[in-house]
Amino acid sequence: METMEIEESIYQKTTEIDKELKIQLKITGLEPPKIQILKNKREFTNYNFQDNVLTISKPGEIPDNGCYEFIATNSVGRATLKINIRIKDKKSKPPTRPSPPPPPIILTPQPDLSVNISWSPPHDDGGSPITKYLIEKFHDNQWQRVSEVAMEINSYTIGNLEESTEYTFRISAENKIGKSEWTTSEGYKAVVLGVVVPPPRPPFEILAMTQNSFTLRWKPAEEKVSGYLVEKREEGKKAWQECGRSLGWGESWVDVGGLKGGVGYFFRVCSLGVGGGVSEWVGVREEAVKIGGVVTAPSPPQNLQILTITSKSVTIQWSPPKSTGGAQLTSYIVEKLVSMEKWEKIVTLETSVTQFTITNLVNKEWQFRVFAENPIGLSQPAFTECCQLKSHATPPSPPTAPLESRQIALNEIIVTWGIPESDGGARIESYVIAIRDVKKTMWMEVGQVNWDCQKLAVRELEDGNEYLIRIFARNEVGLSEPLESEELVKICNARMGRTPRRSPATVTSRSPKPG
Repeated sequence: METMEIEESIYQKTTEIDKELKIQLKITGLEPPKIQILKNKREFTNYNFQDNVLTISKPGEIPDNGCYEFIATNSVGRATLKINIRIKDKKSKPPTRPSPPPPPIILTPQPDLSVNISWSPPHDDGGSPITKYLIEKFHDNQWQRVSEVAMEINSYTIGNLEESTEYTFRISAENKIGKSEWTTSEGYKAVVLGVVVPPPRPPFEILAMTQNSFTLRWKPAEEKVSGYLVEKREEGKKAWQECGRSLGWGESWVDVGGLKGGVGYFFRVCSLGVGGGVSEWVGVREEAVKIGGVVTAPSPPQNLQILTITSKSVTIQWSPPKSTGGAQLTSYIVEKLVSMEKWEKIVTLETSVTQFTITNLVNKEWQFRVFAENPIGLSQPAFTECCQLKSHATPPSPPTAPLESRQIALNEIIVTWGIPESDGGARIESYVIAIRDVKKTMWMEVGQVNWDCQKLAVRELEDGNEYLIRIFARNEVGLSEPLESEELVKICNARMGRTPRRSPATVTSRSPKPG
């Protein structure tokens, strides 16, 4: 799921006519998102987004004022962020009252005889920032105050309505000069929703806490729904504000960003019905969640990717999670998808290990996932793309000439060779070295070296004897044909200065240990 973080100071941004406006955003996620911007709930295209910097190109009219909703979407989910932008005229004018919020006011029925109302910011703030919105309802032949909400809030849920009773709602924007004219909604009749949408289920888990964000996870609804909506309310305030939504019945988590460190928040979640409507709200906790003050499970591992694929194995690699949840990581857990919805644990790894090869796979499509773990619990998983194993792998071709050897000490030679021209469709794992005394008929293996080393030191050979040498390359399928020395290798200690005690042949590798 994508997350976006933004400093509180730029929930409202001011610029001048004909000047570019640049806003630094922060987006995190494993998959690059698709970007969309809505201005006052309509498509807006006069922008550029690169390297997490949003540039609005030379706004030229006061009507460019308004609420800009920045939307990032990928295959995992969606994140949104709203910024109120005010365009100042270069000519010095005294501030005035703002224009009214533009119609329409959107009315969305909610459970328990309540309704959610949403609106857009005024086109013109009068030259002074909007400070709050006033909400009223018309009932019993009079207008009644419902609430006042902060300038960054553009929706509010009104409860305790009377069944089958007609209501009208209105919104006014206010700056330091005064209140705007009212924008009035259409009539609304409070009804009990006929379609029962199953709610999300506890337990609610708070994961990957940072100084201004965390991941909220819960159990999916008992029956299929189209997604979930999450709202937040700052401790000490009354207004609820949308802070995230997920699309899909099983997508039972949301990354919540843009929070204030050290501040307490209440959260609630509802399900979105397949055919419309919403479920009842379910509170996450009775007490406020203080941001940055809770030890949680970590965030998912980052940058999970497939490095190599062979006919029987896949090597994956990842980076540590963005947040450890405030506790030290204890392990990584790797799993593979073995059927449509069944995952099987492969291995638990130490936190120093961020690369692993899954072996003994059959020729089919595979997908893998990795969890990070700390003493509190598991993170959300990071997923690889689906991959197809390579087919028809064969043993590699022989190592390449020249096969060279020279005596470097008493009874000791060093042997070198080149890498194969073909790995046979599977990664080279090691080289096998064998020698044969020409007086004998049997070849003797004297050592193996890792794939990235093409030399071996053979010690304690017999003085005066002659030898032949063979080098084999090995992949997961098997051994190649050998590369064989064309000339005999004769041991001559006299050239080294003295004659040592004779002993059986042994071998020493100066390469890394075989994998």
